[in-house]
Amino acid sequence: MVTRRALLVTASTLILLAGSFGAGLYIAWIARPVQPVGLSPAALKLQEKELYIALVADAYALEGDLPAARRRLEALEAANLPQWTADLAWRAAGAGQARRARRLARLAVALGSGDQDLRELAGLRPGGPATPPPPTPPPEPTATPEALPTVVEAGQFDWVVAARQPITCGQGLAEQRLLVVRVEDGRGEPLPGVPLRVAWQGGEERFFTGLHPDDPGYADFLLAEGERYAVRVDEGRSEIALDLTTAELAAQCTDDVDPEQPIGWFVLFRRAR
Repeated sequence: MVTRRALLVTASTLILLAGSFGAGLYIAWIARPVQPVGLSPAALKLQEKELYIALVADAYALEGDLPAARRRLEALEAANLPQWTADLAWRAAGAGQARRARRLARLAVALGSGDQDLRELAGLRPGGPATPPPPTPPPEPTATPEALPTVVEAGQFDWVVAARQPITCGQGLAEQRLLVVRVEDGRGEPLPGVPLRVAWQGGEERFFTGLHPDDPGYADFLLAEGERYAVRVDEGRSEIALDLTTAELAAQCTDDVDPEQPIGWFVLFRRAR
């Protein structure tokens, strides 16, 4: 025979279960709805769309494939994409994100923006092609590596500075101030995905090898005027390439610049063990 007490317990349990079920529905459907998989870029939120455009600019910088970049952007189903991309470039420049600003500006110019100031931000020569040529692999180092200060005892490094030398306009490696880094294993084979850290008086930034389609060990970083940089491999124990100054570097390599004029720095790191 069911007692009054048993009925009360059963009713209380059902109320609790109903409340839990209702709370679960609220969380699942309203408070934290499940995001459907495979959304079109056009369905992204505004901030996500802007990140998407920045990623397209990164891919264009690596591939140089404008039709592919156009197809990716068309998936946003947005109007006036060149202007939107240009606005993002200026916003990145204002935030001190020099590399992102340069890549967004190059994409905007390639998409048809005729703003001369934007061409300058992109590092393109006046009257030159809108689509930049793909980057070329760094030259084989010829200079004798300089003796650099160390942070641990000699012979205890995982990574050593095998070369540190200026890049000149005549080498064709850069059209504007760049720090070009190459990372190799002990046999001289390029290593992708190696983290690097560059520091200067105003801050520091992390970047990686592996973004060059023809050289997995390649990485580059855009240098500002009047700064002094240091760079190292950001894993294990690494020698540091110090005193990478920009005081005597050209702003751009143009036709009237001496081919021997330095435009950047090349640093080669090699795995010691």
